[in-house]
Amino acid sequence: METEPTLSDAQEKFLKRQLRNKQRYLWFAWIGVIAGFGYLALTLFLGEMDGKTFVLVTLILLQARANLKQHKDATLLEVLIANTKTPDAD
Repeated sequence: METEPTLSDAQEKFLKRQLRNKQRYLWFAWIGVIAGFGYLALTLFLGEMDGKTFVLVTLILLQARANLKQHKDATLLEVLIANTKTPDAD
């Protein structure tokens, strides 16, 4: 007979924070994409594109991608939590 794994207090706080911040992650992703492409367009328009600018734009877009991944993970956690709270229909 196996016992179900339980979450520690720290893990439970982490999950609640992830779910609470789910919508923020999506907003941060959109802001990052807009800022990255906006800065890229501005530097191309001004003709000041160099290696440092390219790296900065790339880092901004990578951060936006990470925020989008956090949003997707929080959405998945929400679905998993909802599925574990519903009784199984056997």
